[in-house]
Amino acid sequence: MTKSWFCIYGFLFSLHLLYIFVFEQFTMNILILIAIILILIIGSEKLYRKKTTEQKALKEKIKTIKAEEERLRRELEQKNQIIQNLELIDLAYDVINKTTIHVSKKVEALYECTKEEFEAHPFRWQDAIHQDDMKLALNKEKQLLLGSTIQYTHRIELANQKIKWVVNKAIPVPDSNGKLVKIYRTFQDITEQKQREDQLRQLAFYDDLTELPNRKLLDIQLKKALARSKRHNHTLVTMFIDLDGFKKVNDTYGHECGDRLLKEVANRLNESVREEDLIFRLGGDEFIIICEEADKEEASHIAERILFAVSQSFLIKDFEVSVSPSIGISLFPEDGQNRETLIENADKAMYDAKRKGKSNFQFYSEDLRDVQSRKFDIFEKIFKTVSKIKN
Repeated sequence: MTKSWFCIYGFLFSLHLLYIFVFEQFTMNILILIAIILILIIGSEKLYRKKTTEQKALKEKIKTIKAEEERLRRELEQKNQIIQNLELIDLAYDVINKTTIHVSKKVEALYECTKEEFEAHPFRWQDAIHQDDMKLALNKEKQLLLGSTIQYTHRIELANQKIKWVVNKAIPVPDSNGKLVKIYRTFQDITEQKQREDQLRQLAFYDDLTELPNRKLLDIQLKKALARSKRHNHTLVTMFIDLDGFKKVNDTYGHECGDRLLKEVANRLNESVREEDLIFRLGGDEFIIICEEADKEEASHIAERILFAVSQSFLIKDFEVSVSPSIGISLFPEDGQNRETLIENADKAMYDAKRKGKSNFQFYSEDLRDVQSRKFDIFEKIFKTVSKIKN
């Protein structure tokens, strides 16, 4: 082989190497680039999927955190309500373990028993509720067990027969699942307040001397009695009583003797009527008696007992004195449909009894229709005055 051919072969081999190292390397680089791009795309997809999953998990976590925040907020509001409504817890009861977990000194003094006694008998406070208030208490306590805050006023009767009035306030305390776990309770002694209210009511609606209901309460009670009689189709008796001879006793022996006589008359009236009948003092020596569900025969029996009892002599300050009642009677529905008419007609019948010799009773009749009642104008004013006060 000549030198020329050797150069040619050398040149061709160089071209071949150039192709391998230049063109095939370029192709390889493209393939590698494509491979890298594919790897990046696949990696990006996996990263996206991972990021999406993390975002979902994050959203769920945020949702859970918000729900927990809301639960804690409600729990905080509930605790704040407990603090606001119960300035000082007097009695705390563990519903799950059925035990008393707190007893204040105030409750010990109110119920006149020790903390140990309350712990031994958790429902001692409930056992002391007055029998007449037990129905109210049971209804309220049912609401408490259903999750409602309750407050009610009732009486308690202690072992020594002492009666007290209390305001009983209780708040249910649930756990995070809403299950009742504790009950916080407070008691306020309002006995003195109730006594003051009774005193004011006594002054407003009762006669100072005889302690009988006065004409203001007559208007209220007669209105109610009349409504009941109309609703149940019952009869109603109205008696008007005037004491004959009282002025003579008062003038002869003095006002103090007259006052004591009126007290004794009130006592005898109470002993003569039925337990459910109502006696009112109008003033002076005049009384009204209301008898529900009493017919004419029953009214006659009651009137006879009154005549007998009141006509007996009284011993007042070593003086023997006597009075006699004149009684007028009207009946619902035949003698009147309203308070004014019934009292007016009973008053007319009472004056008829006076005309017929006193110390007797007379029923209203049509013969008395045109007789002028000397007291009706007064009663009309009373009813109007009471109506204005109530309005």
